Amino acid sequence: MNSIKKYTAILCLFFVLPTTSFAQDIGLTVSQFAKRVNANLASMESPFRMSESLKIQTGEVNDVASYQFSDNFSVVITVDKKTLKVKSLITNVVPIADGGDQNLIMFFSNSALLSAFDGKNSMKTVGKKFITLTTEAITEWGKSKKDIQKSFILNGKQYGISISQYTGIMSFAEIEE
Repeated sequence: MNSIKKYTAILCLFFVLPTTSFAQDIGLTVSQFAKRVNANLASMESPFRMSESLKIQTGEVNDVASYQFSDNFSVVITVDKKTLKVKSLITNVVPIADGGDQNLIMFFSNSALLSAFDGKNSMKTVGKKFITLTTEAITEWGKSKKDIQKSFILNGKQYGISISQYTGIMSFAEIEE
C-alpha cells in the first residue's frame, strides 16, 4: 500500500503538476490596478483618470476590462478567470495631427499607466524606460514610415510598443514567460 502512495506521488509530480496552470498575474484586481494607475496619473498631473469600477466582460479563456480615456487613448486589460487579477494590458494611442502638447500628455500618461503594471513606485524605472522606448520608436518610424516594434524586460515583466500607420501606437505590458 505504501508503494502505491509513493508511485502515485511520483506520477503526480511528473504528470499533473507540470500541466497545472499557475496563474501569471500581478496580484491586483482591476479596481486595485485602476487606483495605482490613477495615483501615477495624478503624480504627473495628467488630466486623465481611470474608473475604478470597470465592467469586466466574460471571455472564454480570460476576462477583459476596457477603458477609453479619450477618443485617442484607451486600454484593454486581460483578467485571469480564476484569480480575477490583472494579467496583461494593451493600450492604444492615436496621435492627433498638430496635437503637440495633447500628444505628449497622452504619451506620458500611457507610460504612467504601463508603469503601474510593475508596482507602486515604478514611474522612475519602468515609466522612464518606456518614455525612452516610445521616443526611439517614434523617431525611427518618422524616418522610415515602416512598422516599428520595440520591447524590454524589467522585473520579470515585458513592455513593448508597436507603431503602424494603420493602428497608431499600441503598447503592452505582460508577465514575461
